[in-house]
Amino acid sequence: MQQAITPTHPHHTVNRSTRSFVQDVIVLLRDHQRGTLFTIPSPLRCRGPITPGDRNGSSISSYNAPAGMAKRKKAASKTPLLDSLSAGQAQSVLVRLIYDDPALAARAEGIARDLLKVIDSAKIAGILCDDLSGLKIEEVWKTSGRTREGYIYPSERAWDMMDEVIESYKEEMLRYLRRGMPEESRIYCSGILLGLRKFQRDSRSDLLEEAPDYCDDTFESIREEWEEAVDDAGQVHLLARFIEEEGLNRGHPPESCRTGEKEQ
Repeated sequence: MQQAITPTHPHHTVNRSTRSFVQDVIVLLRDHQRGTLFTIPSPLRCRGPITPGDRNGSSISSYNAPAGMAKRKKAASKTPLLDSLSAGQAQSVLVRLIYDDPALAARAEGIARDLLKVIDSAKIAGILCDDLSGLKIEEVWKTSGRTREGYIYPSERAWDMMDEVIESYKEEMLRYLRRGMPEESRIYCSGILLGLRKFQRDSRSDLLEEAPDYCDDTFESIREEWEEAVDDAGQVHLLARFIEEEGLNRGHPPESCRTGEKEQ
């Protein structure tokens, strides 16, 4: 069984599925406060937050009804007013609900924590690889050379463009640490490292012709930054074991790098 997490990123607009999730949380917390709490299947109606590489607003994860469960007709909404709220309005209602009630705040945090565990490292790696592979060498040529700020070498510009893609993934990796979720941060980090090696091995990107050392150097810098930030010998050991098992230390990894991190 693969360990799974979901990245979120502030650069992305909240879509309809995220708004539905916030509205579900509002209803759930309201019923909790009334003492009529009922169980809603996780991850509720929401398909999950958007990944840094998900440019179309869709989500990798989705909630599927268990096999054999009959499909029911869509019932009329019991909360039409809540369903009509925008994402910002729904968030404001949620904040007001939990602001003065520690029990509701704890419940909301638990739901949010569950929502953050639905994407595995192999999928993160695949999305990152696709994002890096989508960069065009024509953009390097167009934005390098003589500029108002001075001369920019094509290799320097190619490096910067790949860094711009990596940055949002790296920030999400560190955000998990700020959430108090070091294990999820490690798995997210493993997805980034896996994605870099996949890009290095599978992609025929012309940007790697301009910056051939990019993947090796960035792999090491991200690993070192995460190890310093997590400051946990046990988590560092688990990441090192994953890297060793997947053959990711240097150069082109073996076919096994497609598997992603498995639950320890």
